[in-house]
Amino acid sequence: MLAQTNDRFPVFVEFESGSRIEQNYLTAADDELPETAIVLHSGERLIVPTEQVIFEDSTRGSAKIGIGGMSFEGVSTQDEFVFCRVKDLLPEQWCSPQFDGLMKLPKRVVSRVVMNGAQVWPEILDDDSGALSVAASKNN
Repeated sequence: MLAQTNDRFPVFVEFESGSRIEQNYLTAADDELPETAIVLHSGERLIVPTEQVIFEDSTRGSAKIGIGGMSFEGVSTQDEFVFCRVKDLLPEQWCSPQFDGLMKLPKRVVSRVVMNGAQVWPEILDDDSGALSVAASKNN
């Protein structure tokens, strides 16, 4: 079950159905990290910082990544999830300069965000009856 795997990572992100993970080397350099992209069902590519990705999986119909060294900060005014680098997992020369410590993902393509084992989006609410319900819609 997925819940057993996503609590092992500081941040776990599951993307929309039909997404997959793709890695490409930009040059032939032996000491280069590959570029990691989430390819959405539309063909749109979202680049994520390879050096922060500690788990990746594209099985069961959607891309999933575990991220180390980053924290989930919330939703921006542009309706993007914002993640902040809090620790470099590799030496600075290996870090993706285009992220400048931040990773932003469009809210519309993310199915779920889990931080330290607790689902933070969509938010799960416990009503008075003890039943759980989803508080946020992916279509918002």
